[in-house]
Amino acid sequence: MYVDTRLGGVKRYYANQPKDYNMRIQNAFLDCVVFLISHPTLGIDKPEGTAFLFGIPLKKEDQEVTAREGFMGFYYLVTAGHVATALRGKSFTILVNNKDGQTRIKCDEENKWIFHEDPTVDVAVMNCPFREEDKLTVRGLSSQNLAITPDKINRLGIGIGDEVFSVALFADFIDTKKNWPILRTGSIAMMPEDKLEIKISGDWVKAEVYLVESRSIGGMSGSPVFVVPTPGAKSDGTISGYLQAVPRETYLLGLTHGHWDIEYKVPNLHLHGGFTQVDVNSGICVVIPATKIMETIYQPKLEQEREKSRQEWLEKNGPKPD
Repeated sequence: MYVDTRLGGVKRYYANQPKDYNMRIQNAFLDCVVFLISHPTLGIDKPEGTAFLFGIPLKKEDQEVTAREGFMGFYYLVTAGHVATALRGKSFTILVNNKDGQTRIKCDEENKWIFHEDPTVDVAVMNCPFREEDKLTVRGLSSQNLAITPDKINRLGIGIGDEVFSVALFADFIDTKKNWPILRTGSIAMMPEDKLEIKISGDWVKAEVYLVESRSIGGMSGSPVFVVPTPGAKSDGTISGYLQAVPRETYLLGLTHGHWDIEYKVPNLHLHGGFTQVDVNSGICVVIPATKIMETIYQPKLEQEREKSRQEWLEKNGPKPD
């Protein structure tokens, strides 16, 4: 019997070691992302961003999605709020893998994105649009224990310098036979102890964010960002014990909002003695905390929808009195 705790510290039991036991990055993190494509003109694909599939259990007190009364949990497509705003009221396409390679799932103009109640939070979710008959290979992250909370930050000693990675769309590489997400790595540069100004759909707002030392490019907005806590780290930043060569637990830090640019002036060969201003990625990525994702998913109206769906399912599939 093998006990796997890599995914958010939740125990998962296997008869043998999983195939990806010794991999740098678990398959679960690579398989949860999809690409969002709009169509500004007929026949033109415009990459808007990345989204990922996230599952929550039927009961909030459960750690992960498991069957209860024969009913599984609920899955949501999660992305940045500014990406969802760009798609709202328009038809768009989700690029996702199935067993034969890349396939396209069409979403019409009636797509219903749900935003955080606080307009300074750049998060949006929608009910999973995938059907069982689509035979997709995308896998949802199925543990709410995966999301970093203040308690986990304190208990695991998460802070500046901890390793992070994100999985996202590479906007210049989408016309392929299969989705090939890219992975970018870095470290936490600043914890969200104060609010910083960010731009959401044209408006500047003060928001609670992490800063991560990692480059970001167009198409990464909405991508999940994971953190790998340093073994033995304490809340005061000190480390106790020895670093052990064992698979380390990984948690959802949040989602990518964007990055800061630095303005440079470079010589313009077409203008004698003139310069052209260009924006250069500063290498500082803005990450919306995972707690904001959970707050969006656990809005009262969505909880009511989930309970209604569960009751309807039980009415149809539950035991009937003789």
